[in-house]
Amino acid sequence: MAFVIWMTGLSCSGKTTISTELSKIFPDMEVLDGDKLYDWLAPLDMSKKARMAQTLRIAHITKNAHQTQHFCMCFCGKFF
Repeated sequence: MAFVIWMTGLSCSGKTTISTELSKIFPDMEVLDGDKLYDWLAPLDMSKKARMAQTLRIAHITKNAHQTQHFCMCFCGKFF
């Protein structure tokens, strides 16, 4: 069974801590950290439009991982 947990929140709100603890329970879980993905995906500026485009890119990667039957946890920083 594959499913996605998508979390958003302010910096230092505990998203990484939650994913670290869950990855101990589910070792096959794929964690997609927004900060790491922003660097990898050639970050755009921080305008609202650019952040929306970046979130859509991450959603596409998450969808592909989900379709290959991976349990994914994706988290991004503050959206707006």
